Amino acid sequence: MPQLDASTYLSQLFWLGVSFGLLYVCMHFFIVPKVKTIFKKRRYFLEEKLEEIDVFRGEIERLEKKIELLSEKSHQRSSETLTESQNQYKELIKEEEKTLQRISDEELSIFQKNLEKMEEKIESDLKKKQKDIASLIVQKLLETPGPLKKGKSQ
Repeated sequence: MPQLDASTYLSQLFWLGVSFGLLYVCMHFFIVPKVKTIFKKRRYFLEEKLEEIDVFRGEIERLEKKIELLSEKSHQRSSETLTESQNQYKELIKEEEKTLQRISDEELSIFQKNLEKMEEKIESDLKKKQKDIASLIVQKLLETPGPLKKGKSQ
């Protein structure tokens, strides 16, 4: 087996050292500095973005407080407006009730006057017809022919 031949160990160790040395130099002087600059740029970028995020959080908190204040003010204004509207409607209802009460009182007094007139008319009609009704009642009770039956037969 050629891998186990001791005469090739020295040359293999030499080329191993040379290739690792070149690899180390390339990594140390070319690749690692580029990676470091990339990481630095990335860190600065992230720090800037974190600072912006903190600024935005502050603005968000300020805006939320402002929204709360505006919401409270609008709620207060709406409740005041609602209270005013309720009071106005209560006043309107009271005025309408007074108007309706006045109208009903007027109509009631007119009805009472008409009722009194009708009562007077009925009483006068009854007084006029009272004699005729009394004679009819007496005739019916006595069952005697009265002047009305005579008037009908003639």
